[in-house]
Amino acid sequence: FSAAAVITQHDGVPTLMVRLGNDRVGRIVDAKFMVTLVRTERSVEGTVFYRMYDLNLARAQTAALSRTYTLLHLITPESPLYGYTPARLERDECELHVTVSGVDDTTLQPVHAIHIYADTSVRMGHRLVDVITVHPNGDLTVDLDRFHETVPDGLAGVAT
Repeated sequence: FSAAAVITQHDGVPTLMVRLGNDRVGRIVDAKFMVTLVRTERSVEGTVFYRMYDLNLARAQTAALSRTYTLLHLITPESPLYGYTPARLERDECELHVTVSGVDDTTLQPVHAIHIYADTSVRMGHRLVDVITVHPNGDLTVDLDRFHETVPDGLAGVAT
């Protein structure tokens, strides 16, 4: 999992992005992804509790995970992240729980992983650095040295 999640514009829409990769020798087949927002809320009675919201992903599964994969959650008015700022992420003690599960195509054993992003690991106004280069002959190179890198995108830090 990338060290940070980012919120940037993607096709004109604020989008939460998380990069993950397969560090195994073989592929993970029938890979399924889930992102859950956990935040502190207060009930009408004043009780503090942690509410969980499953975030809709642009694509929540893939036939095979062999390289890197970027999860996308569009931050529309229906998103629990709509209107969030870095200060609000901190105030609400937000966490993102990201899971992947599937089957190792070599051993045929189930595999799974989870990563938790605290509010301080969500970078608004940043984008993930591209790690895939397509060469003139069509070959691909994945630069894993840049897997965790983000850069400012020059946009305001509000998820609206």
